[in-house]
Amino acid sequence: MVTSAARVVGEHLVGAPLVFDPVDLVEAGPVVAEIPRLVREYGTVEVCEALVAEASERQGKAGGTAVTPMGIAQLMAALAEPITGLMYDPACGWGNVLVGLAQQRPDDGQCFLAGDDIDPTAWVITAVRLLIHNARGRINQTDADSVVESMHADRVFADPPFGRAAGEWEWIDRSIHHLNPSGRAFHLSPMGLLFRGGRDAATRRRLVSAGSVEAVIALPPGLLSGTGLPVALWVLRRPTVTPDRSKVLLIDGRALGSQNRSQRELGASDIQSVADCYRAWTTGAALPEASNLKAVVVPMDELRRSDARLDPGFWLANAATPDEHVSRIRAATERLRGTSERLPTVTNIDQLEVGASDSVLVRDLVDVVRGVRVPPDILGRGSAPLLRARDLRPDWSIKASTLVDPRDLEQDAALTRPGDVLVFADREQVRAGVDLTGGAIVSSPLQRFRLRAGSLDSALVLAALLTGNPTSGAVALSYADIRDITVSWPEYGRHTGIAEMLRLLAAQREATRQALGAADEVLASVVAALAAGMQPASGPTETDGR
Repeated sequence: MVTSAARVVGEHLVGAPLVFDPVDLVEAGPVVAEIPRLVREYGTVEVCEALVAEASERQGKAGGTAVTPMGIAQLMAALAEPITGLMYDPACGWGNVLVGLAQQRPDDGQCFLAGDDIDPTAWVITAVRLLIHNARGRINQTDADSVVESMHADRVFADPPFGRAAGEWEWIDRSIHHLNPSGRAFHLSPMGLLFRGGRDAATRRRLVSAGSVEAVIALPPGLLSGTGLPVALWVLRRPTVTPDRSKVLLIDGRALGSQNRSQRELGASDIQSVADCYRAWTTGAALPEASNLKAVVVPMDELRRSDARLDPGFWLANAATPDEHVSRIRAATERLRGTSERLPTVTNIDQLEVGASDSVLVRDLVDVVRGVRVPPDILGRGSAPLLRARDLRPDWSIKASTLVDPRDLEQDAALTRPGDVLVFADREQVRAGVDLTGGAIVSSPLQRFRLRAGSLDSALVLAALLTGNPTSGAVALSYADIRDITVSWPEYGRHTGIAEMLRLLAAQREATRQALGAADEVLASVVAALAAGMQPASGPTETDGR
């Protein structure tokens, strides 16, 4: 199968069959053998993207190939709307940005995707993905340094390799170079380029003075696989200073995203918040307010006087008045008090006793209902909640981040019922939650099950799943069928008490998480006030609560 596909794809892309190492083919055998069944069950696009996601998670930027996280790719696409004309990625890597554009491109055929990459494996992967998505485009294996003529692109998307500061500025200049006069470039860089002095400051002043910087978005650390490096997303344009380009929008999005194991991810609501803020700025509307997103507009003259510092935190700290700082500190303190008071008290946890338990298969306790494959191009519209792995929360609750129209699905989807349990078998652990409201569509690879009539509390099943293991040691946890997980099942008379304790502990975990977030907000507000020159009072007192 691999050699046949390599021949077809190679002749289509480069005019000759692709060649694979025989050892690689043997190692790929177990996965290849499963592909026909997976394609029949989930579809070609879903299987292709699942394989790429698995490989890119293992590879990451640390592996030498730029694999742009899908959250950043989706953010770039949201800021770039409308997606028409020539879309160009000068360092396309495995094509996450271009594939994200292909998934939401209009159907009028007015969008053409182009990409370059020096890595032969990377550009083949990108080209194959675009073929499978039936997208109009062209991917080349080329050294971007050798490209001198402008692409005259409507949009440029760049997530180049990080390294030497001089090289990073060259990539920014290259992104601007490939734009047409009305185009925009969306360029990812290390956060340090926003505030470092010396030659970096001189380069920033040049770009700002030329009117090439329209906006800068500071993003949280941990978005890139294999590194905790914080990054910034630049919105760039061709150099021309006109009155409408005399200011720069700076967005502080460092509080965005949620932690998913070792990596932070941007959700649909995070992306929408940034896009709404940027869209308001470009249309002259008032900037929207959000608890996890702050923005400030800085005149170009002020930027030049401050070494063209583009880190939003610096300007936000200096933009607020003393009264505004005091108001923010008081509001954050009240939120911290409220969350701390809601922390439940758990007692008698240390009085657990040794009791008899049985090891049973999940399939003996529940009825499993498969999720449906949801086409990516319908995400984000409609009225029915769509539940995905990212929607499973640490307190075992579930909060949908996307709505879909069930009439747009390629197959019928049964809606959840209150009490349905959703499970995601991750490479490192099992994550699970209970849908308390029902009426949602569940997307694969989430597995859904219902307790059989007369079964016991769902909290107990959840706890058992979170400590369960696949029965076959040869099966990686990320591919485990939830029905084949064994769980430890306590004696019947202990079920109610254990379930109550587990539910209370889950609630305490969520309340503690909220309190920690409130404490972070208080700390950030106080630090911002100190940075703006405010001084602490003579000392805290018990009467005023400061």
